[in-house]
Amino acid sequence: MKYRLFPLATLLGTGCVSFAEAPRLPSGLAERIRAAPSPHFKAHLECEPSGTAYVDTSQETLAEVKELLSTSAWFDSVEADPAEANLLISVEPLEPTPYWHSPAHSPGMVLLALVLPIPWTVNRGYRLSAVVPGSEATAEVDTRREAGAISWSLAPIVNLLSPDRALRPRSERELAQIHAQLLPLVDGHP
Repeated sequence: MKYRLFPLATLLGTGCVSFAEAPRLPSGLAERIRAAPSPHFKAHLECEPSGTAYVDTSQETLAEVKELLSTSAWFDSVEADPAEANLLISVEPLEPTPYWHSPAHSPGMVLLALVLPIPWTVNRGYRLSAVVPGSEATAEVDTRREAGAISWSLAPIVNLLSPDRALRPRSERELAQIHAQLLPLVDGHP
Protein backbone atom coordinates (compact mmCIF):
# COMPACT_ATOMS: atom_id res chain seq x y z
CA MET A 1 0.00 0.00 0.00
CA LYS A 2 2.76 2.47 0.89
CA TYR A 3 4.38 1.97 -2.53
CA ARG A 4 1.14 2.99 -4.24
CA LEU A 5 1.15 6.35 -2.45
CA PHE A 6 4.63 7.35 -3.64
CA PRO A 7 3.58 7.97 -7.30
CA LEU A 8 0.62 10.02 -6.02
CA ALA A 9 2.91 12.04 -3.76
CA THR A 10 5.32 12.60 -6.63
CA LEU A 11 2.50 13.73 -8.90
CA LEU A 12 1.17 16.15 -6.31
CA GLY A 13 4.60 17.58 -5.58
CA THR A 14 5.60 18.17 -9.18
CA GLY A 15 2.18 19.09 -10.56
CA CYS A 16 1.48 21.80 -8.03
CA VAL A 17 3.56 24.77 -9.06
CA SER A 18 2.89 28.48 -9.08
CA PHE A 19 4.84 30.67 -11.53
CA ALA A 20 5.05 34.46 -11.48
CA GLU A 21 3.51 36.01 -14.58
CA ALA A 22 5.09 38.66 -16.81
CA PRO A 23 4.27 42.14 -15.50
CA ARG A 24 1.10 43.83 -16.71
CA LEU A 25 1.39 46.85 -18.99
CA PRO A 26 0.22 50.23 -17.73
CA SER A 27 -3.36 50.83 -18.89
CA GLY A 28 -2.40 53.76 -21.14
CA LEU A 29 0.18 51.70 -23.00
CA ALA A 30 -2.18 48.73 -23.28
CA GLU A 31 -4.84 51.01 -24.82
CA ARG A 32 -2.30 52.45 -27.24
CA ILE A 33 -1.34 48.93 -28.40
CA ARG A 34 -5.00 47.95 -28.87
CA ALA A 35 -5.65 51.14 -30.87
CA ALA A 36 -2.60 50.69 -33.12
CA PRO A 37 -3.46 49.48 -36.62
CA SER A 38 -2.06 46.12 -37.59
CA PRO A 39 1.22 46.58 -39.48
CA HIS A 40 0.69 43.20 -41.24
CA PHE A 41 4.27 42.15 -40.64
CA LYS A 42 5.63 39.34 -42.75
CA ALA A 43 8.46 38.36 -40.47
CA HIS A 44 11.48 36.18 -40.96
CA LEU A 45 12.81 34.78 -37.69
CA GLU A 46 16.24 33.29 -37.16
CA CYS A 47 18.14 32.19 -34.11
CA GLU A 48 21.89 32.09 -33.90
CA PRO A 49 23.30 30.37 -30.83
CA SER A 50 26.03 32.48 -29.29
CA GLY A 51 27.83 29.50 -27.80
CA THR A 52 27.83 25.74 -27.67
CA ALA A 53 25.72 25.77 -24.49
CA TYR A 54 22.82 27.31 -26.40
CA VAL A 55 22.77 25.02 -29.45
CA ASP A 56 20.08 22.81 -27.93
CA THR A 57 17.90 25.69 -26.76
CA SER A 58 18.14 27.85 -29.89
CA GLN A 59 15.66 25.83 -31.96
CA GLU A 60 13.38 25.42 -28.97
CA THR A 61 13.41 29.17 -28.28
CA LEU A 62 12.84 29.94 -31.96
CA ALA A 63 9.82 27.61 -32.05
CA GLU A 64 8.37 29.24 -28.91
CA VAL A 65 8.76 32.75 -30.33
CA LYS A 66 7.22 31.72 -33.67
CA GLU A 67 4.24 30.18 -31.88
CA LEU A 68 3.82 33.26 -29.70
CA LEU A 69 4.05 35.79 -32.54
CA SER A 70 1.77 33.76 -34.81
CA THR A 71 -1.08 34.44 -32.35
CA SER A 72 -0.63 38.19 -32.81
CA ALA A 73 -2.82 40.18 -35.19
CA TRP A 74 0.30 42.23 -36.03
CA PHE A 75 1.90 39.31 -37.89
CA ASP A 76 0.49 37.87 -41.11
CA SER A 77 3.38 35.42 -41.27
CA VAL A 78 6.32 34.47 -39.07
CA GLU A 79 7.99 32.22 -41.64
CA ALA A 80 8.43 34.59 -44.57
CA ASP A 81 11.35 34.28 -46.94
CA PRO A 82 14.07 36.83 -45.98
CA ALA A 83 13.79 38.54 -49.39
CA GLU A 84 10.02 39.02 -49.00
CA ALA A 85 9.93 39.83 -45.28
CA ASN A 86 9.13 43.34 -44.11
CA LEU A 87 10.49 42.56 -40.63
CA LEU A 88 13.64 40.57 -39.82
CA ILE A 89 13.78 39.24 -36.27
CA SER A 90 16.87 37.75 -34.68
CA VAL A 91 16.09 35.66 -31.59
CA GLU A 92 18.66 35.16 -28.86
CA PRO A 93 18.36 31.75 -27.21
CA LEU A 94 17.03 31.80 -23.68
CA GLU A 95 19.61 30.79 -21.12
CA PRO A 96 18.24 27.52 -19.79
CA THR A 97 17.51 27.18 -16.11
CA PRO A 98 19.71 24.37 -14.78
CA TYR A 99 17.62 21.32 -13.97
CA TRP A 100 18.99 21.16 -10.43
CA HIS A 101 17.32 24.51 -9.66
CA SER A 102 13.95 22.77 -9.73
CA PRO A 103 12.86 21.01 -6.56
CA ALA A 104 11.30 18.27 -8.71
CA HIS A 105 14.72 16.77 -9.50
CA SER A 106 15.05 15.49 -5.93
CA PRO A 107 12.64 12.93 -4.46
CA GLY A 108 13.19 14.39 -0.99
CA MET A 109 12.22 17.87 -2.15
CA VAL A 110 9.13 16.47 -3.88
CA LEU A 111 7.98 14.91 -0.63
CA LEU A 112 8.82 18.06 1.30
CA ALA A 113 6.78 20.13 -1.18
CA LEU A 114 3.70 18.25 -0.06
CA VAL A 115 3.77 20.11 3.26
CA LEU A 116 6.07 23.11 2.79
CA PRO A 117 6.21 25.72 0.01
CA ILE A 118 9.56 25.52 -1.75
CA PRO A 119 10.53 28.70 -3.66
CA TRP A 120 12.84 28.59 -6.69
CA THR A 121 13.47 30.64 -9.81
CA VAL A 122 13.23 29.95 -13.52
CA ASN A 123 14.37 32.00 -16.51
CA ARG A 124 11.52 33.38 -18.64
CA GLY A 125 11.13 35.81 -21.52
CA TYR A 126 12.89 36.51 -24.79
CA ARG A 127 15.44 38.83 -26.34
CA LEU A 128 14.79 39.83 -29.93
CA SER A 129 16.28 42.29 -32.40
CA ALA A 130 13.81 43.51 -35.04
CA VAL A 131 14.90 45.33 -38.20
CA VAL A 132 12.77 46.74 -41.00
CA PRO A 133 14.71 45.97 -44.22
CA GLY A 134 15.59 48.97 -46.35
CA SER A 135 15.31 51.41 -43.46
CA GLU A 136 17.15 52.22 -40.29
CA ALA A 137 14.14 51.33 -38.12
CA THR A 138 15.13 48.84 -35.44
CA ALA A 139 13.76 47.72 -32.11
CA GLU A 140 15.37 45.78 -29.32
CA VAL A 141 12.92 43.62 -27.39
CA ASP A 142 13.99 42.25 -24.03
CA THR A 143 11.41 40.57 -21.81
CA ARG A 144 13.90 38.31 -20.01
CA ARG A 145 13.44 37.98 -16.27
CA GLU A 146 13.91 35.58 -13.40
CA ALA A 147 10.42 34.40 -12.49
CA GLY A 148 9.72 33.16 -9.01
CA ALA A 149 8.12 29.77 -8.68
CA ILE A 150 6.67 27.87 -5.74
CA SER A 151 6.39 24.09 -5.54
CA TRP A 152 3.78 23.14 -2.98
CA SER A 153 0.74 20.92 -2.72
CA LEU A 154 -1.37 24.05 -2.07
CA ALA A 155 0.10 26.02 -5.01
CA PRO A 156 -3.18 25.80 -6.98
CA ILE A 157 -4.80 27.88 -4.24
CA VAL A 158 -2.05 30.49 -4.63
CA ASN A 159 -2.73 30.49 -8.39
CA LEU A 160 -6.46 30.99 -7.84
CA LEU A 161 -6.05 33.81 -5.31
CA SER A 162 -3.43 35.80 -7.20
CA PRO A 163 -4.02 37.13 -10.74
CA ASP A 164 -0.25 37.40 -11.18
CA ARG A 165 0.47 33.70 -10.72
CA ALA A 166 -0.40 30.62 -12.79
CA LEU A 167 0.42 26.95 -13.31
CA ARG A 168 1.89 27.84 -16.71
CA PRO A 169 2.83 31.34 -17.83
CA ARG A 170 0.09 32.84 -20.00
CA SER A 171 1.28 33.97 -23.41
CA GLU A 172 -0.96 37.07 -23.54
CA ARG A 173 1.20 38.98 -21.07
CA GLU A 174 4.44 37.96 -22.80
CA LEU A 175 2.98 39.04 -26.15
CA ALA A 176 1.83 42.36 -24.67
CA GLN A 177 5.40 43.01 -23.46
CA ILE A 178 6.74 42.26 -26.97
CA HIS A 179 4.08 44.50 -28.58
CA ALA A 180 5.00 47.35 -26.25
CA GLN A 181 8.65 47.18 -27.31
CA LEU A 182 7.79 46.82 -31.03
CA LEU A 183 5.39 49.79 -30.90
CA PRO A 184 7.97 52.29 -32.31
CA LEU A 185 8.22 50.14 -35.45
CA VAL A 186 4.43 49.96 -35.74
CA ASP A 187 4.04 53.74 -35.35
CA GLY A 188 6.53 54.30 -38.19
CA HIS A 189 5.26 51.47 -40.39
CA PRO A 190 3.55 52.54 -43.64
